[in-house]
Amino acid sequence: MRKHHIITRIFLATGVLFCLFLTACGNDNGMDDINPDMSSEQTPHFLWDTKILLEEPNGWGLLVQPGSVAITNLTEGKQYRLLWQGDWSTGKKATPVLRIVEKGKQTEIIALKQLEVSVIKDGHYSLTFGSDDREGELVLAK
Repeated sequence: MRKHHIITRIFLATGVLFCLFLTACGNDNGMDDINPDMSSEQTPHFLWDTKILLEEPNGWGLLVQPGSVAITNLTEGKQYRLLWQGDWSTGKKATPVLRIVEKGKQTEIIALKQLEVSVIKDGHYSLTFGSDDREGELVLAK
């Protein structure tokens, strides 16, 4: 029993020293490396009149189809739906529209001036879109 206790202490001491060595040698400044190309904006989200985080347990769901994407919250009775001609290939899309459906209100149909699909690092799509007076963004995993 005593032998086991001594071996455990040696192992823990060696492990602590090893961790300290890795920390000291890993970074000059003691901070985690941050990839400059990876921003918090690559977190899947939808941004129009509010920012909706798409990978949080917040009641919002996502439906992706060719030429459209819907962001829906059944509890709130609200849906944002982006529509365009074409597929998910990168580039500018023709006739983009944003439909906002909200329980108890008339559907709002916004003819967008532009919608562009691009691929960003780590397998995410970025859709940027806008009307005359507002810009929006959708980031989602491929």
